[in-house]
Amino acid sequence: MDASPAELQPPPHHAANGTAKARVVDDSLPGGAGRGARSDPQQGHALAQDRIERLEQENALLKRAIADERRYAYFDALTGLPNRRLLLDRANQALARGARLHLESALLFLDLDGFKTINDAVGHNLGDELLLQVSARLKAGIRASDTACRYGGDEFVVLLAQIDNRDKALLVARKLRAAIARPYRLRNRMMQLTTSIGVAVCPADGADYAQLLEHGDRDMYRDKARHLVAAPTRCGPLSDARAAPRKAG
Repeated sequence: MDASPAELQPPPHHAANGTAKARVVDDSLPGGAGRGARSDPQQGHALAQDRIERLEQENALLKRAIADERRYAYFDALTGLPNRRLLLDRANQALARGARLHLESALLFLDLDGFKTINDAVGHNLGDELLLQVSARLKAGIRASDTACRYGGDEFVVLLAQIDNRDKALLVARKLRAAIARPYRLRNRMMQLTTSIGVAVCPADGADYAQLLEHGDRDMYRDKARHLVAAPTRCGPLSDARAAPRKAG
């Protein structure tokens, strides 16, 4: 049963500060021993200060735990990119704003070609490092108002909020494809990979997030079928990569 307001009040001041207990001390002890057994004000202040410091530390730890929980709820633990949950929220906001202002938005659905083969060949640690570098290139290739999301595994989704037209989305897709295709330096190896990209523009390809995602996924698989055979994934030692000609940057 919930406590009444009276029950939630702090205890009387004289009981709270220890005065009542002090009165129990026997003042008849020789040499004023009873008076000497009473609380030392300086010691009480030190104890109170120590308790305050402990509470502040506990409060800081609690705030950090809440921040970590929020970060893990909305951001990918490996790459630090927004996850599906945050992408959904931002996409719905962008689509709603676009509908009010009669602006288009787009989703780019990216899948790294042959990533599983690379992961199996070089190990998960280097595979994770490769994903980190891909994530950095995606973030560098879009506007601050856009969102690059790690959708899962080797899949990424980029939200382009408020674009002029489909050509703008296709231009960004080509830019990201070229960025991802540049060689990667991973310890003693140089690697190169390609990506398949599907493009979905609102409202032409769908009026809501689910429709756009479905269209982008289908378009990505069509793109993969068109170019994957002609653009195999390469993974080799650093010495071999240095010997092979490649574009600067």
